[in-house]
Amino acid sequence: MRRLAMLMAGVTLLLAPPLSRRAAAATGVDDDASGAEAAAEQPPSYTPGFRIQVIATPSPLKSVRARLRAERVTGCPAEIEWEEGLYKVRVGAFASRPAAVRALSGFADSLAGAWVTGTVVRRDEITATEQALAATEDGE
Repeated sequence: MRRLAMLMAGVTLLLAPPLSRRAAAATGVDDDASGAEAAAEQPPSYTPGFRIQVIATPSPLKSVRARLRAERVTGCPAEIEWEEGLYKVRVGAFASRPAAVRALSGFADSLAGAWVTGTVVRRDEITATEQALAATEDGE
């Protein structure tokens, strides 16, 4: 019986309407998302940018192997994009072609045949790439 009462209390809490703004202010409870939570819920911001493309292959297995290798070599997340009938492995996100070329020159021996390609990137990916590359340089 006690278990049923606890279960019913939980259901009641789940079904309770959100507090009014006045009630929330009076109790100090805020049902609205905080500024950080609201910012986290915002859709990502996209911009034209560049990535280092490691391979374009019809083989999903080759693309997975290339992605893992690219991540290991660069320290940056790589992704596989299906485009025009090929699996394209791309690593990093750069705001400019010169920045991508500079990064690629640092990995040219390990990523033979890779090239810089224009694409659309998320702004937060650019920041993450810059941080990962800085950490890689500090580790050398």
